[in-house]
Amino acid sequence: WVAPEVAGRMTEFKALLEHIGQIEKLLDHASATPSTTDPFSPLGSLDDAWREIEATAQRVDVFEKRSKEKDPDRKVYGPKMVERVLEMVARYSSAREHAEELEQQLESLRRRRQEADEAERRERQGGA
Repeated sequence: WVAPEVAGRMTEFKALLEHIGQIEKLLDHASATPSTTDPFSPLGSLDDAWREIEATAQRVDVFEKRSKEKDPDRKVYGPKMVERVLEMVARYSSAREHAEELEQQLESLRRRRQEADEAERRERQGGA
């Protein structure tokens, strides 16, 4: 038997793990060589990864704080769950660091896309 509030946290924990897995996939795509049909596709994947990173940050922090609780009367997790939470936090932190690295690596590609977008806007305005 599992108390409902514990079951809710487990479901939320599993959902966070899935989100982190999605972030990792998006970052893998952003790291890959862009296709010739869409040379800017890594930027879309990186932007999607950042949205997921920001969307999960607060909940990851809550789980981390709970896992580090020192007061025995306020502890929420047992030792195995603490280990799982800390592994999840490490994956999240690693993904965030990877996104920051990719942001720097893809900076010139982002500038090229902005220049292409601006040129296209000017062409549309001039051709209208």
